[in-house]
Amino acid sequence: IPGAANGAIHLAGNADALLSVFGNLLSNAVRYTSAGGTVRVDYGMAAGEAWIDVQDTGIGIPDEVRDKIFERFYRSADARKMDAQGLGLGLTLVQQIVSAHDGRIELESQPGIGSRFRVILPLQESAVQAGDDN
Repeated sequence: IPGAANGAIHLAGNADALLSVFGNLLSNAVRYTSAGGTVRVDYGMAAGEAWIDVQDTGIGIPDEVRDKIFERFYRSADARKMDAQGLGLGLTLVQQIVSAHDGRIELESQPGIGSRFRVILPLQESAVQAGDDN
Protein backbone atom coordinates (compact mmCIF):
# COMPACT_ATOMS: atom_id res chain seq x y z
CA ILE A 1 0.00 0.00 0.00
CA PRO A 2 1.67 3.24 -1.05
CA GLY A 3 1.73 6.22 1.24
CA ALA A 4 3.66 5.14 4.32
CA ALA A 5 6.87 6.86 5.34
CA ASN A 6 9.01 4.68 3.05
CA GLY A 7 6.35 4.49 0.31
CA ALA A 8 4.67 1.23 1.33
CA ILE A 9 2.83 -0.62 4.04
CA HIS A 10 3.94 -4.25 4.05
CA LEU A 11 1.38 -6.93 4.86
CA ALA A 12 2.12 -10.59 5.30
CA GLY A 13 -0.36 -12.56 3.26
CA ASN A 14 -1.48 -14.02 0.00
CA ALA A 15 -1.62 -11.26 -2.61
CA ASP A 16 -4.32 -12.95 -4.73
CA ALA A 17 -6.54 -13.55 -1.71
CA LEU A 18 -6.15 -9.95 -0.52
CA LEU A 19 -6.92 -8.70 -4.04
CA SER A 20 -10.14 -10.72 -3.83
CA VAL A 21 -11.01 -9.01 -0.53
CA PHE A 22 -10.56 -5.49 -1.84
CA GLY A 23 -11.95 -6.28 -5.27
CA ASN A 24 -15.11 -7.59 -3.66
CA LEU A 25 -15.50 -4.65 -1.29
CA LEU A 26 -14.92 -2.14 -4.09
CA SER A 27 -17.26 -3.98 -6.44
CA ASN A 28 -20.03 -3.95 -3.82
CA ALA A 29 -19.44 -0.28 -3.06
CA VAL A 30 -19.78 0.64 -6.73
CA ARG A 31 -22.73 -1.71 -7.30
CA TYR A 32 -24.79 -0.30 -4.41
CA THR A 33 -23.95 3.38 -4.92
CA SER A 34 -26.20 5.30 -7.28
CA ALA A 35 -24.90 7.52 -10.07
CA GLY A 36 -23.45 10.70 -8.59
CA GLY A 37 -22.47 8.96 -5.35
CA THR A 38 -18.92 8.37 -4.19
CA VAL A 39 -16.69 5.46 -3.26
CA ARG A 40 -13.58 6.25 -1.26
CA VAL A 41 -10.58 4.19 -0.13
CA ASP A 42 -8.45 5.28 2.82
CA TYR A 43 -5.65 3.47 4.62
CA GLY A 44 -3.16 3.80 7.42
CA MET A 45 -1.32 1.91 10.09
CA ALA A 46 -0.93 1.93 13.85
CA ALA A 47 0.13 -0.46 16.61
CA GLY A 48 1.41 -3.20 14.32
CA GLU A 49 -1.67 -3.20 12.12
CA ALA A 50 -2.72 -1.75 8.79
CA TRP A 51 -6.27 -0.62 8.17
CA ILE A 52 -7.96 -0.13 4.84
CA ASP A 53 -11.38 1.51 4.54
CA VAL A 54 -13.79 1.15 1.65
CA GLN A 55 -16.51 3.74 2.13
CA ASP A 56 -19.48 4.55 -0.09
CA THR A 57 -22.54 6.79 -0.23
CA GLY A 58 -24.71 3.86 -1.27
CA ILE A 59 -27.90 2.25 0.00
CA GLY A 60 -26.47 1.36 3.42
CA ILE A 61 -27.28 -1.68 5.52
CA PRO A 62 -30.13 -1.71 8.05
CA ASP A 63 -29.30 -2.67 11.65
CA GLU A 64 -31.54 -5.74 11.55
CA VAL A 65 -29.52 -7.38 8.74
CA ARG A 66 -26.03 -6.19 9.61
CA ASP A 67 -25.11 -9.39 11.46
CA LYS A 68 -26.39 -11.52 8.57
CA ILE A 69 -24.49 -9.99 5.65
CA PHE A 70 -21.42 -12.17 6.22
CA GLU A 71 -23.53 -15.37 6.14
CA ARG A 72 -23.35 -17.58 3.06
CA PHE A 73 -26.02 -16.86 0.46
CA TYR A 74 -27.54 -13.96 2.42
CA ARG A 75 -28.58 -10.85 0.46
CA SER A 76 -30.70 -8.12 2.00
CA ALA A 77 -34.00 -7.17 0.36
CA ASP A 78 -32.55 -3.74 -0.52
CA ALA A 79 -29.56 -5.36 -2.21
CA ARG A 80 -31.81 -7.73 -4.20
CA LYS A 81 -33.96 -4.78 -5.35
CA MET A 82 -30.98 -2.80 -6.53
CA ASP A 83 -29.12 -5.67 -8.20
CA ALA A 84 -30.75 -9.00 -9.05
CA GLN A 85 -27.36 -10.60 -9.70
CA GLY A 86 -25.18 -12.15 -7.04
CA LEU A 87 -25.18 -15.23 -4.88
CA GLY A 88 -24.52 -13.71 -1.48
CA LEU A 89 -21.07 -15.27 -1.20
CA GLY A 90 -18.80 -12.24 -1.62
CA LEU A 91 -18.82 -10.92 1.93
CA THR A 92 -18.58 -14.46 3.31
CA LEU A 93 -15.41 -14.92 1.28
CA VAL A 94 -14.10 -11.52 2.40
CA GLN A 95 -14.60 -12.40 6.06
CA GLN A 96 -12.98 -15.84 5.66
CA ILE A 97 -9.91 -14.45 3.88
CA VAL A 98 -9.47 -11.63 6.39
CA SER A 99 -9.76 -14.12 9.28
CA ALA A 100 -7.26 -16.46 7.58
CA HIS A 101 -4.82 -13.52 7.56
CA ASP A 102 -5.31 -13.01 11.34
CA GLY A 103 -7.28 -9.85 10.61
CA ARG A 104 -10.75 -8.55 11.27
CA ILE A 105 -13.39 -6.56 9.44
CA GLU A 106 -15.53 -3.80 10.91
CA LEU A 107 -18.68 -2.28 9.47
CA GLU A 108 -20.40 1.04 9.98
CA SER A 109 -23.51 1.71 7.95
CA GLN A 110 -26.66 3.80 7.81
CA PRO A 111 -29.51 3.08 5.41
CA GLY A 112 -29.70 5.73 2.70
CA ILE A 113 -26.35 7.24 3.74
CA GLY A 114 -23.77 4.56 2.99
CA SER A 115 -21.37 2.05 4.46
CA ARG A 116 -17.76 1.83 5.58
CA PHE A 117 -15.99 -1.52 5.68
CA ARG A 118 -12.67 -1.41 7.54
CA VAL A 119 -10.26 -4.30 7.04
CA ILE A 120 -7.59 -4.53 9.73
CA LEU A 121 -4.59 -6.75 9.06
CA PRO A 122 -1.30 -7.35 10.89
CA LEU A 123 1.74 -5.68 9.40
CA GLN A 124 4.57 -7.83 8.13
CA GLU A 125 6.99 -8.42 11.00
CA SER A 126 9.82 -6.40 9.40
CA ALA A 127 7.52 -3.38 9.04
CA VAL A 128 6.58 -3.57 12.72
CA GLN A 129 10.25 -3.74 13.77
CA ALA A 130 11.08 -0.75 11.56
CA GLY A 131 8.50 1.29 13.43
CA ASP A 132 4.97 2.23 12.51
CA ASP A 133 4.66 5.74 13.81
CA ASN A 134 1.61 6.67 11.67
